[in-house]
Amino acid sequence: MATNIINDGEQISLNVGADKKSGAAVVVGFIHGICLTDANSSGDATVWTETVGVASLSVLAKTTNSTAYDTNTAVAYGDKLYYDTATGTISPESTGEPFGTALGAIAAGATATINVAIKA
Repeated sequence: MATNIINDGEQISLNVGADKKSGAAVVVGFIHGICLTDANSSGDATVWTETVGVASLSVLAKTTNSTAYDTNTAVAYGDKLYYDTATGTISPESTGEPFGTALGAIAAGATATINVAIKA
């Protein structure tokens, strides 16, 4: 059984801004949802989203300029991520297959393991 599955993705913790109340619609990057809790003083709230699940995955914060991953591109919460079927790389490179949404941030050019909301 996979050990990198975080949760079913229906309820995730997101930074939505300290003024959001339970029941409020929220958008963080490409993540859309409804606050299930009032945001705390740091702006974090539990949000209901429509995903298939959340997994902890290695993500490359680069895109291609021609044929190689050679352009440093930071990944932010809510960014769309894509899967390169040739290399198995998950990155913000939009020429890949749509895969999910970043639930973490990565500095430009780095590779890091972050939570990813998997889309159906």
